[in-house]
Amino acid sequence: MDGAHSSENDGRWGPKVLEWHPAPQAQRWLTPNEVDRHYARR
Repeated sequence: MDGAHSSENDGRWGPKVLEWHPAPQAQRWLTPNEVDRHYARR
């Protein structure tokens, strides 16, 4: 199990995770303001 937490793996997953799960972008559409705007548009 220790091997799974090696530096090599960390670097490999770091960029990959950010690619398919961008925190800033995800929060952008997760914010209540964005939802309000969507409803207002209706």
